[in-house]
Amino acid sequence: MKLLYLIGLYLAGLVTFGIALVVLPAPDYMDADYYLVMSRQIFLGKGGFEPFIWNYLGSPTGLPAPAFTYWMPLSALVGSLGMYAARSEELINARFVFLFIAAAIPPLTACLSYELNHKPRHALVAGILGLLSGFYLPYFTVTDSFSLYMLLGGLIFIILLRQKKDYSFKSLIILGSLTGLMHMARADGFLWLIILVGVIGWSLYKQGSQPKQIVLAALLLGTGYILVCLPWYWRNLAVFGSLFPPGNSAALWLTKYDEIFSYPASLLSFDTWIESGLQEILRVRAWALTQNLQSVIAVQGSIILIPFIFLGLWHYRKKLAVQAGILYWLCLFGVMSLLLPFPGVRGSFFHSGSGVQLLLWAMVPAGFDEALSLGVKYRNWQPERARRMFLPTLMGLLMILNVVIFSNHISPQAVSRENPAGHSYLVIDTMIKMKNPKESRPVLVNNPPGYFLKTNHAAIMLPYGDLDTALQAARQFDAGYLILEPDRSTPELEVELGSHPGVDLIFYVGRIRVYQINAHN
Repeated sequence: MKLLYLIGLYLAGLVTFGIALVVLPAPDYMDADYYLVMSRQIFLGKGGFEPFIWNYLGSPTGLPAPAFTYWMPLSALVGSLGMYAARSEELINARFVFLFIAAAIPPLTACLSYELNHKPRHALVAGILGLLSGFYLPYFTVTDSFSLYMLLGGLIFIILLRQKKDYSFKSLIILGSLTGLMHMARADGFLWLIILVGVIGWSLYKQGSQPKQIVLAALLLGTGYILVCLPWYWRNLAVFGSLFPPGNSAALWLTKYDEIFSYPASLLSFDTWIESGLQEILRVRAWALTQNLQSVIAVQGSIILIPFIFLGLWHYRKKLAVQAGILYWLCLFGVMSLLLPFPGVRGSFFHSGSGVQLLLWAMVPAGFDEALSLGVKYRNWQPERARRMFLPTLMGLLMILNVVIFSNHISPQAVSRENPAGHSYLVIDTMIKMKNPKESRPVLVNNPPGYFLKTNHAAIMLPYGDLDTALQAARQFDAGYLILEPDRSTPELEVELGSHPGVDLIFYVGRIRVYQINAHN
């Protein structure tokens, strides 16, 4: 693969994803808000704590709360590097780091494809697919794990492809370290360590390696992993007295997604889960399987690439890297459909699937050639003529798809560098401080990281349930206001808010209502 092509792909990535950075400058969902805030917290030397509470799974006792009890810290650490480099806590500095990471995705995809068969033509097509990244495009320069997870996953596959028969100490340590970084980016990244231990161990076994060599390989992979993750586990032991933050397993017992915001977290248990009934448990998992399958086709396969991806996977099925990718893909699909159906459908499968995405794009050129071969065999196509006709058509369709996807993410609030909730939060906080200039109590709100990002004011999650549940949380954390957004409103809550003596409606901001929580409540 010529260096000039790789440089060209990187520059094309900078331009393409730089446009996304300019046109879509403000994140519009809680994950990105969270990582922006935590990048700044790390830069300011406060990275061990969160000035908000967005769920109660870890049973927090007050504000500030221990950081990263649900989401992993790597994206925030990476974002803080931009602030350190610029010596400024301006949030745009965090996003610039992700721009440079995202720009590496097209050339890295090309390198991955080249390692498969050393065909420059295939590598260039794969690199263009990394540039025309479909549903992932709007998220590459957001402070989230998408581009980071893709980059790390791509590096793992390239290293696996470069191994011959034996695995050197160095390569095993590096692979283990990459799995550690994957885990620090996303909790399910631990799957990578398990899968690599399994596939490399099986590969060595088939080659006739001695058991001690297989054990040594596993130990080296584990050593690389521990080198990266040891500070994380040390911190957890110091703060929580356990290797993992408390409450994460509660997500296994959800019977609907909003229960992730339950207060207290003890409301989620195996008993409450099983009480929902076997029929409901099976129905939810069948629904999640269907939804995640649609995500495979639409998001990871950009609809039209799916047949070429599967043909490519079949073509390269004997390569260890492809076997590892398929195994991870299947395990992830199972975990996000059967064990964690609600988080899986609501974004976790979309996020974590990015780890295998570069491999899927690298499968397309070979899959395309396989499809042409079938056309030649059964329809008497002329190979070169068919390639000149169908490949530009395929790329043109992908270009149209990317334009449509990107256009759907452009809105007046994005162009004005504000999203609706963020702008409303700023207005709400200003009006609260006009009524009480010394007000410092937290607010109950739908997006606590987003509220703090815009206002620098502490916030806690409006819990799932009735008004009494919300007021219990308010009492524990001394919250003074309840902000009710339309998407969290229910008829029952509407009635309770209209008559409960513990709250008073003080003003509206658009369709958002702000209530003051009475001190005597």
